[in-house]
Amino acid sequence: MSTFFGIQMVLDLPQRHLIRERLARCVRTMRKGQNHHEQRAAWLQVATVMTSTLPMLVLGNWEFVRKRGSNEFTAWKGELEAMAGWSNHDFQGAEQVPDDLLLVTVIFLIQAGSNADLALGDRCDLPESDWYQRVTFGRLIAGVWQLNHLGVHDSAMYLAPNPDRLGFSRSVLVGGEFPHLRPITAGKAQT
Repeated sequence: MSTFFGIQMVLDLPQRHLIRERLARCVRTMRKGQNHHEQRAAWLQVATVMTSTLPMLVLGNWEFVRKRGSNEFTAWKGELEAMAGWSNHDFQGAEQVPDDLLLVTVIFLIQAGSNADLALGDRCDLPESDWYQRVTFGRLIAGVWQLNHLGVHDSAMYLAPNPDRLGFSRSVLVGGEFPHLRPITAGKAQT
């Protein structure tokens, strides 16, 4: 058995914003074959960059799924990789009004019962009222820093659209293809 953990963040980032390039660099690094130490270093960089984007976070979602983690990972990965073939029309919707919205997704397939599984499980054990608060996304990203990658079977990071392209139209992300994305609230500081 395995566990799935995924975070999707919609960032309001203009097309030529430097953070878009930093995120793209993270994706390129993640696609290289890596041993556990290199993988941990790469994910530390991803977490650092993603933490810096929290003020730009407007929509988001996260999931932590035990028992059917492999199925979730495969489904998310397939849907995200299919987006690579989307046209500008797909990102901008019927009204063809581009926006500056960038979808950042990180996914993990984790060995059930491993330290990584238990650590993320603790981080995700939150009341539902806190799920879509900015501070919660910060907490979850910080959990990536603490992962023991020996328990990680697979992981990936995706950006959509390509950072060189115009961003998603808000109408495409709200409802439509992405009904799971929710508005992010300021929330309260956690103790």
